[in-house]
Amino acid sequence: MDTLLWSKLAKCSIPLFAFFCAFLARAEPPLRYSSLIEKARQASTKHTAAQTRLETAEALAESAERSGLPTAQLTSTLSGRLEREKARSGTASNGIGLGSAGEVGLEQSHLIGMQIPIFDGGKAAAQQEKSAAGVGQSKDALVELDHDLIHTVARLCARYLAADSFIAVAELQEQAAAAKFTEIRAAYRRGERSELDLTRAEFERARAMIARDRARGERQLLDRDLAALINSPSAPPPLQLPRRRPEDWLAFAARLGSLEIISPASARRTQERQAIQADLRLLEASDAPQLNALAGAGLGGLLMPLHPIATAQIQFVWPLPWNRSSISEKERLLLGIRAIDEAAADDDRSRQQERTHAAKALELLRAEQSALSNQLEVLQRYRILMKRRYDAGRASALELGESEDQELSTRLELERTQSQITERILDYAAAIGFTDCAPFFEVQG
Repeated sequence: MDTLLWSKLAKCSIPLFAFFCAFLARAEPPLRYSSLIEKARQASTKHTAAQTRLETAEALAESAERSGLPTAQLTSTLSGRLEREKARSGTASNGIGLGSAGEVGLEQSHLIGMQIPIFDGGKAAAQQEKSAAGVGQSKDALVELDHDLIHTVARLCARYLAADSFIAVAELQEQAAAAKFTEIRAAYRRGERSELDLTRAEFERARAMIARDRARGERQLLDRDLAALINSPSAPPPLQLPRRRPEDWLAFAARLGSLEIISPASARRTQERQAIQADLRLLEASDAPQLNALAGAGLGGLLMPLHPIATAQIQFVWPLPWNRSSISEKERLLLGIRAIDEAAADDDRSRQQERTHAAKALELLRAEQSALSNQLEVLQRYRILMKRRYDAGRASALELGESEDQELSTRLELERTQSQITERILDYAAAIGFTDCAPFFEVQG
């Protein structure tokens, strides 16, 4: 008996646990635009890698800042030499005898010294400039990734708003179709409506339900995209977004029209160009003469005893300049600068073309939206007139259904056109490098 009871409880615990997990997922506070961007940043592996590259570049820049400074060093040496003429010179022996071959003299020194660069041909300055450009390049690469992520989030939010509008229209239509079917079915049972009217009403209700389910299905697909964006293993929290009027979007577009293009990719390429120019100066410095001063003090002498010693040196190094490898490396760097300039020019042209294309598409969609708005007003009046004729018995259910179908189709087409307008505005914003979309998508208060 107990075994049977526990087996039943175990079977019931699985759906209860799943329900509890779903409840906890839904219990999360709704996501706002800013919190969604932050979660997307945390879930992005590209952002994590870019942040690591930035930290590495900053560490290299800190190391480069110390280049060109005096360096302290501790050296210990033990040296030996074979002295063949020691016996003839009559000097005292302090080495190891090797018979007729002479003696091996052993010496040691232990010094604490300082190396002071006097002239390095600009090598330290070029290294610091290259490291600073590397930090700027990593920062601009992170900004470029953030630009793309912000517009990905903005487009997703815009699709959510459009899906909510589609669902609202479809649900209103489904409710109206259901009420109409109930009314006609009651009239049919009283003998006031024909079977054709009842069949037509049933068909309209089924079609409205299909449209509603399709709109809800599109919303579920967006939920999957949202879960993938924030790397959520379960259902994502609901989005809390403000509903904007079409006039608000047009005002937003007018604001964008007065802004200039700011390309994060061009800024990153500028830093790449500066880094290559620093490499060129570093290459020239490697062929320049170098002058260093070295000084140290410590203990030294033969094996025993040790006595204080001091050293001072001037070190002059002049490598052979203009060798074949440096010339080929210089040509490679110059070609790299030219490739960066060409890529920057191509990016500017591409952004200008994208902005122009988005502006033209927006203009056409606004004209289409205006025409659809006028058409919807006419169809609304036509549907009201047809309803009056239907109630008076001068129009059939087929004629009334056709008027309602035309109004619904136009309303949905108007919503889709508004969604396309939103997408073109965001395309325009992405083309000019605009990322301050928070005041538009963020719930105020």
